Amino acid sequence: MSEHDLEKTPEVQYAKLEFLGFEARIGRLRYMVWQLGLACIFIVSALVGLFAVFVSPIISVLILGVVNILYLIFTLRIAAQRLHDLNFSAWMLLLLLVPIANVILGIMALVMPGTPGSNRFGAPPPPNSKSVKIVGTILIFIYCVCIAGIGAIATSPLAYVFINAVNRLSL
Repeated sequence: MSEHDLEKTPEVQYAKLEFLGFEARIGRLRYMVWQLGLACIFIVSALVGLFAVFVSPIISVLILGVVNILYLIFTLRIAAQRLHDLNFSAWMLLLLLVPIANVILGIMALVMPGTPGSNRFGAPPPPNSKSVKIVGTILIFIYCVCIAGIGAIATSPLAYVFINAVNRLSL
């Protein structure tokens, strides 16, 4: 072997991203960004369905029903791909129906790194693009600000005044 052959590192083969399939793998950051994109599409579609009630209640119910079913399917597909990256079967999605286990599964999907290299579900996902990194960073910042804001509101004296006012109204 020549020196030139020894300096070459083997090329890592990455899997193709499949937004519509259950078979692929996606990493943590792409999982968060895709879920955010789906949520935005769902909100806009749900608003269209809600405003369709002014045209016809039946059309509104049909639009909302179709939007909810599509959102569920695409969310499960993305979650299955994330579980495949962790080398878990998509059947673990049934844990979403179990209280407490669903929270643990969600935290695992966001915190645990994927399996390095290939696993039984295929080649590793491609590296994140610059846009995924930017949107993911913004999303993480927004999550942190919201959590800090909720903590600040919950511990403020204003929260106690609000809770007491609501309790007086309910009596």
